[in-house]
This record gives sequence, structure tokens and C-alpha cells, in this order.
Amino acid sequence: MARQQSVLVLLPFLFLLAACGGTRGVAEFAAYSDAYAAQQRQGDAVLDAFAAAERRLILRQTRTSGIIEPFDPDKAAYYVDGVDGPYTAGLRATLSALAGYNATLLGLANGETADALASRSAGILRDLGTAGSILAAGVGPVGALVEPATRVALTGPVGVARTIFGGLVAAEARNRFRAELAAAHPVMKDILAGLRGTTPAMFLVFERSRVDPKTSADTASGLAPDQETALEQDRRLLAGWVLLLDGTARAMDAAVAAAIVDGPAIRFTELADQATELRVLAETVRATRIR
Repeated sequence: MARQQSVLVLLPFLFLLAACGGTRGVAEFAAYSDAYAAQQRQGDAVLDAFAAAERRLILRQTRTSGIIEPFDPDKAAYYVDGVDGPYTAGLRATLSALAGYNATLLGLANGETADALASRSAGILRDLGTAGSILAAGVGPVGALVEPATRVALTGPVGVARTIFGGLVAAEARNRFRAELAAAHPVMKDILAGLRGTTPAMFLVFERSRVDPKTSADTASGLAPDQETALEQDRRLLAGWVLLLDGTARAMDAAVAAAIVDGPAIRFTELADQATELRVLAETVRATRIR
């Protein structure tokens, strides 16, 4: 899968850096790579659950008449389990762009050529284009639940990042990448913050997808006990993701400092510390999710 490949692409950093004859930072970046992979898996798990909620919501709205709905090829994604609906696909593309930035950052640190870095930038640009077009359009009932300010808080930095990486696709000098990846750092953190700000709307999607008029219970929430339990699990899932997004932002700060700035050894110590915190947090969130 593409999202799995976005994690595996981090590994060449370790081998190429070792081939250059140096060991400075290898262990720290190895720890960071592992931690980033762990949090990426949890992010995908959140979007897998959100995709199911998006599917339940749209199918319920299209079947209110009680008759069999004609086949609409534009709704194909909603009828196949395991396929992302449009809004989930936009969020997934955003995560993929962040993973691509991380991989490009490590590629710069390990001495990859300008051509290789430009190729990575092209992949990020494609993901940002997909995310921007879907999320800005506010597709379907899910998009309608996202407040305009919340939408802009995510699509705004996505648009800025598209400009940065669009200019890097044809770049020919590594120094250009060093400067532009450093400039992209605050923008990518804004994207993380935009994802964080989207979680209240995501919870509303979870809630509405759980409320089925056909099985409405005589409770304050209108949910049966099993539905309330499922919604609380949705809440914990989103809460864990918020913590991971915050941890990813801190770890990214340390990775940028270690990969872009030719600083003292303490940069690598900071990276190792943040990697450890992110990995432990990812495992804690995973344990909470599966229990």
C-alpha cells in the first residue's frame, strides 16, 4: 500500500549515511524513523475508522426513502468496504504529504542527490494537490459539517506548501533544498495543527454516523448502550491521535534541527529524546485502541 511505502521510504537514509563513512546521528535517526512509522500506523487506524463512519453517514442519507437506490458510479467508494470516501481520502493524502516531507528531510540529511530530492518533492506535490482539491471543496455530508474557518486552517497551509514543493520539483541544487525544506517546516507544522483542529468535526461525523433513526434508543443521547460504547471508543481514538499529532510536531522540530542545521551533537540528543517520547506515546495509544 502507498501509505506503507511512505514509511518504508525512510529506511534508505540509514544505509546511505553509513556508506558515506560516518556514524554521526545514525542511531538517533534510526530511532526517529521507527517512532515516525509507529505514529503513522496509528494515524492510518484513525482514518480507517473515520472512513467507516463517513460510509455509514452517506449511505444512511441516501436510503431515507426506504427503496433500493439506483446505482451511481460517483458513489462507488461508499459501497466498497475498505475504500476511502472522498473526505477521508483528502485527510489521508494530507498525512501522506507529511510523511513525504519527513522522508525528504532525511534524504537531505543523508546526502541524496538533487534529482532524488526533486522526485520526492514531486510525490509530496501530488499528495498536496489531492488533499487541497478535496478538502477545499467540502465534499459530501462530511465536508458540510466542517466549519469554514476550520477548513481554511487546513487548506491554507496546504496551498502554501504546494507553492514551495512545486518550485522544488525542478530544483537542481542541494542548497536550494536545504533552504526550502527549512522554509517548509513551519508550514508543515501548520498542516499538523490544521489536522488537529479538524478533529471536533470528525467526532461529529462519528456521532451522527452512530445515531440511526431506525434504532433510536430512549436515552438522552438517542444511542443504545452499545452505540454509546462505540462512540466513546471513537472519542478515545481521536484523543490519541491529537496527542500523536502534537508529539509528531515536537519530533519534527528536532529532526529539522538535526538534518538541516549543521549544529552540535546536542541536536542528535534532542532528536533521540523526542523519538523515544513519540514511540512510547504511539505504543500507549495503540494499547488503548485495541483493548
